[in-house]
Amino acid sequence: MQITPVRRAGEKKDVVFLIDGTTSTSSKFPSIRNMMRILVEKLDMGLDKARVSVVQYSDEPKLEFPLNEFSTKSQVQERIMRLTSKGGTRRNTGRALEWVSRNIYQRSAGSRIEEGVPQFLIVLLGGKSSDDVSRSSASLKRLGIASIPIGSADADSNELRQISSNPEVFYIVNNFEQFARNQPTDNLIVPLFIFAQYWEKDIVFLIDGSASTGPTGFAHVRDFLLKIVQQLNVQPDQVRVGVVQYADRVMTEFLLNSHNNKAAVINAIQRLRNIGGCSSELPDAIDYIMENEFQPFAVARPAVATQHLVIITAGRSTKDFHQYGQLLKSTQINSIAIGAGRGNTQLIQIASTPKDFIPILLLPDLQTQEVFQHFIARLTGLTPVTLSDNETPCKSSQVFFFLLKITFLIAAFLQSSFLYFNHSGQILKTSRYSFSGGWFHKFGPKQLQKNDAIHH
Repeated sequence: MQITPVRRAGEKKDVVFLIDGTTSTSSKFPSIRNMMRILVEKLDMGLDKARVSVVQYSDEPKLEFPLNEFSTKSQVQERIMRLTSKGGTRRNTGRALEWVSRNIYQRSAGSRIEEGVPQFLIVLLGGKSSDDVSRSSASLKRLGIASIPIGSADADSNELRQISSNPEVFYIVNNFEQFARNQPTDNLIVPLFIFAQYWEKDIVFLIDGSASTGPTGFAHVRDFLLKIVQQLNVQPDQVRVGVVQYADRVMTEFLLNSHNNKAAVINAIQRLRNIGGCSSELPDAIDYIMENEFQPFAVARPAVATQHLVIITAGRSTKDFHQYGQLLKSTQINSIAIGAGRGNTQLIQIASTPKDFIPILLLPDLQTQEVFQHFIARLTGLTPVTLSDNETPCKSSQVFFFLLKITFLIAAFLQSSFLYFNHSGQILKTSRYSFSGGWFHKFGPKQLQKNDAIHH
């Protein structure tokens, strides 16, 4: 399949800000304005490039300016900084979302949705909606609008899930005003793990099928693989998945090019059964992987896609494999190792970094949200971050929060140099980015500030 050439950062996109203008949010309004200004700074503005619109709402929505009113960044930023809170007692987010879907994503309002230009909606809200958001959120999804909700500490996480294009991606700010005042523009933070699904990757799962795993343990491994694949955009020019099983022998279940869509990969994984065997020598399996999987004849794509080896084992190997860590790193294969059992730390030797080793006590632990989120974070090159005692987590997550800079994330999300779209605005693929060390390491970890975190 022919791969579409890389699109540059200045290409077309329509970005709509829907902002809460209720009286109860008026004290936060200056920081909301400032956040919009910061995000606009990241865009390459122009009527033939990025367009921006702002809609403010409370009881009723109010169009501040349409997508085709301004042609320069300075014009948009100046207009944003002159906005004032409209006031109002009811926060009718559902009505506002419906109004935006009907009135803004239209040719008459400057939207280029009919031309296949990517459409974005960034919702900034100060609390729980006074009306239902489910139907209007569904309408936006049907239109192919990429919605990103950012709420204050009073926002309702279930509502944010409904508003978001992906229920795994929503943001809650403890304090808008303090957040905007204390954070420099390169240190605003948000979860990023869900965007793993859009990056070009070749992923080979190497799974222990020995008697140490057993049928019950293997079922947990299989379910874990299914959960991961559900998060990936499996297509020939995006994410490819292969599976190899090992015990006293090594067997390819399917190659990277065996299945070209998510449904086919899921069906193949569901049919997996452990091969059995009294030994599980990981060095032999890695030799097999290097000779048979990450090779051109197996359709590995090191020139255009990041290469990933995911090892899941139920016990220790009797053979030394210290040398394999250096071998994998020399071939730019990113290795994530998940090992069950007490003291099973030898996998650190072959994980790309110590953070890429995920120890678990028992294979059923693969089903925990903690392990799942840790894995996804490592697949994207991020570092899982825990909150300090002074932070208050969202109800939906109590252990790991995957945090990165908000301006960089949304800029990357909006920048066409990272994302590709089809005629209906659906995300198709991204340009390649080397994850040797990952974005987190490239830009450097930042110390979270008290009351400045965004929780997911």
